[in-house]
Amino acid sequence: MAQAAESAARKAKPSGPIGKYGSGSPSSNADPPKRAGMGPGLRRLNSNFSTKFISEKGTMPKNKDYFGFVELDGFACWAVAESFDNDSKLVSARLAVETVLNLFEKKPTISKRKLDSYVKEAHNQLKIHSGKFQFKASIMVVATNYKQLRYANCGNCRLHIFRGDALTHKSEDQSLYQDMVKQGQIPNDELHAQETRNLLNYLGKAGPMQVDVSKKIDLYDEDVFVLSTWGFWEKVTTLEMLDSLEDCGDPEEYVELLQDLFLSKQELTVNNYTVAAVFTHKTYQVKDNRKKIILIASIVLAALLVAGTILGVILYRSAVNRAELIRTIGEREQRANIHLQDRRFDSALNEYDSAIENSEDLRGSRGRRGRENQEIRDNLNLRRRIAQLIADGEALFDESNYPEARDVYRRALAEARSAALLNPELLDLLDPEYIEGQIELSYDREFIRDLVLTADAQAALSQFELALDNYETARNLALDLGDIQLHRDISLLMERAKSQAFEAESERIARELQQAEQERAIRIQENEITELEADRLLREGDFEGATNLYTAVQRVYLELGEVSRAAAVEEKIANSMESIRQQGEDEQATIAQGYLNLGDNYMIESNFDRALDNYRIARDIFTTLRRAEDVTIANERISIATTRQTEANRDATIFNIMMIENQGDELLINGDYAGARERYMQAQIMFRNINEMDRVIALEEKIRGVRELEALSNQDEQVEEAYG
Repeated sequence: MAQAAESAARKAKPSGPIGKYGSGSPSSNADPPKRAGMGPGLRRLNSNFSTKFISEKGTMPKNKDYFGFVELDGFACWAVAESFDNDSKLVSARLAVETVLNLFEKKPTISKRKLDSYVKEAHNQLKIHSGKFQFKASIMVVATNYKQLRYANCGNCRLHIFRGDALTHKSEDQSLYQDMVKQGQIPNDELHAQETRNLLNYLGKAGPMQVDVSKKIDLYDEDVFVLSTWGFWEKVTTLEMLDSLEDCGDPEEYVELLQDLFLSKQELTVNNYTVAAVFTHKTYQVKDNRKKIILIASIVLAALLVAGTILGVILYRSAVNRAELIRTIGEREQRANIHLQDRRFDSALNEYDSAIENSEDLRGSRGRRGRENQEIRDNLNLRRRIAQLIADGEALFDESNYPEARDVYRRALAEARSAALLNPELLDLLDPEYIEGQIELSYDREFIRDLVLTADAQAALSQFELALDNYETARNLALDLGDIQLHRDISLLMERAKSQAFEAESERIARELQQAEQERAIRIQENEITELEADRLLREGDFEGATNLYTAVQRVYLELGEVSRAAAVEEKIANSMESIRQQGEDEQATIAQGYLNLGDNYMIESNFDRALDNYRIARDIFTTLRRAEDVTIANERISIATTRQTEANRDATIFNIMMIENQGDELLINGDYAGARERYMQAQIMFRNINEMDRVIALEEKIRGVRELEALSNQDEQVEEAYG
């Protein structure tokens, strides 16, 4: 099967060890192993692992899954990931898989600590590259030394290991569903796992992220392990995967059977899905030389004991002094680390300075001891430099110099993350979440400060409402941050602004009351003139103009508290409205008839939507006029238009489905049996949905014919392979 573009295979670097991504068979032009014998360098040549995978986008616009693997002389690694974000340019699953595989190529291993660090670095890369959308992905990493394997999981990608006709291991996803199963709240039901998409951990997650790393698992000849994304295993159960494995001798046949099983369950919507199968035809066998090694070791040990006794007397004093000095340095470093974790940065700096000063007394600058001495000094200087950056950031933060504090914090994080590639525990020691939290907090503090300054300026300009809104926002943010003193300070500023606002409002009200009395007398006089104008319009037959003026006059009388005069105007409004009603009914009936005629024209053009719109407008007007006979006519035309529209839509649906069936015919003619069968199955489902059972039966015959052609084609290929 053709793989998706996002999971295209890529070769390993020619200068490195033997290996490649995307294929399970050894490369025909691979570099020769670097050393002979049966050591790790030849494990791959003395074992036989084969890999095949399928990764498809389903009915989604883009495949956001990614699968890759690398096979080296002594180790191999497979990784599958699924993206959860909405970024249309960069596939976060690909970034995660390539990050892990690149690190594995540089340092191949099945170490629990290393695999954990590789996955966490993928997590860091997703966070670093996040832009408009937060990158999020799930990943499953499987590493082996061709005799044992270990896997690392973050999210809900899954690993199954089969031996013979039994499942020997199945990974657990990091979802709410799995957590509820562990706690005994719900039974473990693969077909009804509603919360497997509700992840507790995933790459790119804000806050703490945990990687589940397994213990070492022994591999045996003919073991099969399967990696899959959620889009696949949510539809195919473990039992179905085991049943499909029966009588399969190679991974290509197996993944094709799994895909057929998967597609047979789908409806119109199919998610991205990826499944990879690895067949361990032969594992690496280790020869047991323990007895010979024990004998040789005993002889060598006896000789070393004699020489060691003599040399020990000479070097004892130097070793004791060096060990004591290193112990002192280690104790100071440990105390500094504790201070750093407890955020007592000044104390941490003092301890680091003392440890660095002690390290200067370590003798030797060459050989192994020289390298050890340099590593101790470099480690201390690195930690001291990062601690100094954080301490500087804290000082700038306390001085409210937030932009410079953020710059210093980011430099500390960047140096720590760069160093963590070789020493992962450094990030845990520094608590990056605290530093990132301080960066976020600095934005909040800066925003609060700017809000308060803006509110002060608004209060000085008597813009008290705006000022109080900004004070209130700043005060609530301070409360959210837990800063009680800042909350109190802003509250005092609010009380002062409220007092100033009350004084200004009292003066304004007194002025407005005096002005209102003067304006009231003027408005009554103007309103009386308007009422006389309305009387004139009524006498002249301008009923609408009279009604508008009477309504305005009545509103003004009510606003001014002249209730009796408003009641007298109400009677005038009633008389005018009655005249308007009598005049308008005939005009409305003529308009409604026009909409009916317009709907008839649209019916002739088969524009049923526009016809229905006009018929309904006409019916609403006739209903308002209480003309029952005309309402009945309009409803009859609506019924006719609806019926014809339904028939037209069904014909269009049948035509579209037949186009899909025709695509299957073309693929069949071109010999693409799998593509033809997929189109026929899709058309068959769509015909069944609209109850076209004759066409469903006809397509069933076509599908059966395609399968027979596929079987004949496979037999021909097998014959050609046998005699070719």
